[in-house]
Amino acid sequence: MNWTVSRKMFVIGIFVFLGVGVLVGNNFYTNNSIANTAELTALRNHQAAIVNRVIQSHLNLMLAAMDSIVDKDEGRVDEELKESIDTDIASISDDLNE
Repeated sequence: MNWTVSRKMFVIGIFVFLGVGVLVGNNFYTNNSIANTAELTALRNHQAAIVNRVIQSHLNLMLAAMDSIVDKDEGRVDEELKESIDTDIASISDDLNE
């Protein structure tokens, strides 16, 4: 087969076109993967924040419960303690329904 300069340039052009096509495909796949991972990471960060708020509210609720047990000898629970308990219960309910 006689390889002329024009035929060689044509074959080189085809390889260049195929190479650019592979690069474009790889770029598209990588960008899709990064976008999906970023969305998943944002969701997991949001879920972790909710868990941390529930844990904090639970700790506050346990401390308030212990204080109310200690204060039961007085025969009444302090109003601030009741408000703290109600607030923590509402916070946990809201976070778990989210």
